[in-house]
Amino acid sequence: MDRILTLLCATLLHLTANAADVVPAHLTGEWGTGASLYDGKQDQADVYLLPDGLGMMAGSSAPAHRADGVDDGKPGPRALVGFPVHA
Repeated sequence: MDRILTLLCATLLHLTANAADVVPAHLTGEWGTGASLYDGKQDQADVYLLPDGLGMMAGSSAPAHRADGVDDGKPGPRALVGFPVHA
């Protein structure tokens, strides 16, 4: 019974966060740890934010190294992940 009452209160008394209509211009744009998600030999992260508050956060792992030690001059594959955000 306590669980049902807690869930009922949580659904009826939820709080919402309302964002401003437009994000200030100095807060919009692109920020990143490198020139791109494929830059360098370290992990990379990028944040993209539009004036309406919608955006994307993306990140990549460091490039993979071959187990046999052979380097053919090509960059190793990276794992990429991203998810939408709302400011």
